[in-house]
Amino acid sequence: MIFSVFFISCLLVFNLSFVQADSLDDQAPETEAMHEIKSDETMAEVETGGSVDGIVVNVNPISGSLALRDTDEDGQVYYLTVKKSTTYSGISSISDINPGDSISVDCYGSTGNLIAETITLQDRAYQAEKPEKLQKVLVD
Repeated sequence: MIFSVFFISCLLVFNLSFVQADSLDDQAPETEAMHEIKSDETMAEVETGGSVDGIVVNVNPISGSLALRDTDEDGQVYYLTVKKSTTYSGISSISDINPGDSISVDCYGSTGNLIAETITLQDRAYQAEKPEKLQKVLVD
């Protein structure tokens, strides 16, 4: 009797360890494939860079971000982040950029998270001139 209990318990322990080992082996190729995909995505982000020309749709100097509509035929909107290291040409900072301005941005990063390296003002948007202040006239 003791022998049969010992035999059955050994079978259960060894069978469970084989099942666990098999399940780990089944997951290994997926884990390696997932690691390879993540590595490829990371390399793509590092390699992505270029220049975007467009019209400013929205600018937020406080958060250091802006939205730029590409002037190509597709009209895609790019969302860019400005860093302290970003340089400017034709303007002094992100605070000088207005919606409607035409700019060129040298940037890097993935399409969803572009970082601006250099922002160049191409053309200012039309802005109505402010009316001149009226002078006070004394009437006798």
